[in-house]
Amino acid sequence: LNVAGGQWLSGQGAVAANFDTLMGITPPTGTIARPAINGVRPTIQGTITMNGNTSTVRGVSISPPSASQGLVATTATGISVSDADVTTSSAAAVNFNGAGNGTINLTSVTTTGGGNGIILHNFNSATGSFSVLGDGTNTSVGGNNTGGTISGMSGADTGSQNSPFTGVGIYLNNTRGVTLRRIRINGNNSNYGIRGFAVNGFTLEYSNISGNNGTVTGTLGTDHMGEGSIYFGSLGISSAANGHGIVGSATFTNNTISGGSNRNLSIQNTVAGTVTVTVKGNTFGLTQNVSGGAQSLFMETINSGTVLNAVVGGTLAGEPNTFTGSIGDLANFTGQQQSTMDVVFRNNVMSNNHVSNNVGGGSLNLSTAGTMTFHVTGNTMRDAHGSAVTMYKASATLGTPSMSGFFSGNTIGVNGVVDSGSKSGNGIFVSAGGTGTMSYTITNNSIFQIHGNGHIYADNTGGSYTANFTITGNTLDGEQPPSWFAGIAITNGSPGSADTINVCAKIGGATAPEKNTLNFTAANGDIGVIVGSSGAGAGHTFNLPGYAGGANLTNVQNFLAANNSGSFIANAYTDSGASTSAFTGIGTSCPTPTN
Repeated sequence: LNVAGGQWLSGQGAVAANFDTLMGITPPTGTIARPAINGVRPTIQGTITMNGNTSTVRGVSISPPSASQGLVATTATGISVSDADVTTSSAAAVNFNGAGNGTINLTSVTTTGGGNGIILHNFNSATGSFSVLGDGTNTSVGGNNTGGTISGMSGADTGSQNSPFTGVGIYLNNTRGVTLRRIRINGNNSNYGIRGFAVNGFTLEYSNISGNNGTVTGTLGTDHMGEGSIYFGSLGISSAANGHGIVGSATFTNNTISGGSNRNLSIQNTVAGTVTVTVKGNTFGLTQNVSGGAQSLFMETINSGTVLNAVVGGTLAGEPNTFTGSIGDLANFTGQQQSTMDVVFRNNVMSNNHVSNNVGGGSLNLSTAGTMTFHVTGNTMRDAHGSAVTMYKASATLGTPSMSGFFSGNTIGVNGVVDSGSKSGNGIFVSAGGTGTMSYTITNNSIFQIHGNGHIYADNTGGSYTANFTITGNTLDGEQPPSWFAGIAITNGSPGSADTINVCAKIGGATAPEKNTLNFTAANGDIGVIVGSSGAGAGHTFNLPGYAGGANLTNVQNFLAANNSGSFIANAYTDSGASTSAFTGIGTSCPTPTN
């Protein structure tokens, strides 16, 4: 059935105050009765093709024979669809593949089998949009599937993904204003649940993306880092523009997302511009149990001028997300050189019970070779295999990296539950290289049951940069020797190296709220705090604000012991080639974020 330019196809399921309002007419008195509306949608048992500009479809159900598409458009502009639903089998329910635009509001889209459920390719205008809304009322996590079910999409693996390809539940490319509510994507979808490029404004709410999505965990072609449940963008190596993920903003609210081969939700942005991604109230289930699987949630900025603001979780009821397991990190935020990222990560509940989380699966990874700021507060994290939290300022060949963050009120591990903080890594692992600056406030956290090097381990080696720390008010206990050797460990270079790393570290303080509580066993020689002067013999310092004991290791140890509480030993050392005179006591604080 072809709806030509300017034509209407309207059924009695159209919703409006009355027929005249629906059609935008004002008939004269005495006009014959008009058809009834607001009733049951008649079923169109064939494909509807909208290739005429400003064509309209309203108030119908579209249900063609098997292997026939439902709603199709290619080059039509200004088209309108509302009060409609589409059901197909073995063919796409919606296929808008061309230089068209319009406003599309569907109640539900359902299809089983075939190559794709929904295709929006070059369907784009400043005022257009595409929505699947379901019943319009249910707001539960995962929804009630009234927006329809897309299941069993099949197709070959491909590295050429910048035009529609099969095996994808919903394919989006160069489109805007996409809202999906109360949909379900499940079954075995051979490539992706949702695949998107250059999507300007995306909302996924009250939906269930589950089943098994994707079969490949490694690189596909030049650009694509494995398959998964929801994947926007790519590495952008062949073309930054073609590899772009989200434009403007994306929102993920109250969904259940699981079953990704490589990742559950992945966003990679490659083009200059500012993007905001908000992730609240979702449950991230297990990724697939396949070799090479990676993170559950992953966001990355690539190339100069790319800016991403990530808001994950929140302080209000229903805003925190729940993460239950992945082979790699539960959440990973990575910025490449000359890119910028700000991460707000609040009150999320994180545990990793994935059967294949053998080594390397942490809770949270924050890494950049560009500029990154973060605010991580109120989260609970447990069952990491590797460091629970990683903060990494990488070396860069372009630009000067900077990383600054506030980490407060978080709980890592469970008091008394062996290895619940980390089975093999640190509680918080700080690492860096090259040049630049990193500044961290780590305050009022509880870190339990660590089997790696330390509860807070700052491995400041590999370059010539500035590292600032405020570490106060934390409670640390549950050491697991022999791998564990200290509660808080900080150095300012690698032994025997030419590293010139300037460290400022406020570790505890004179007042009770500042002191870290280090619940170890001094009688067993447990080290609560250890600091080391290392690297080059001159040209850098290890500043401990308030310290006045000079170049004397015993005085450094006594200062650290007095500024913290609990049962522990304080240790200070100087590596060969370095100098004890590196320990200074300038000022009363270090330049780190206050919130």
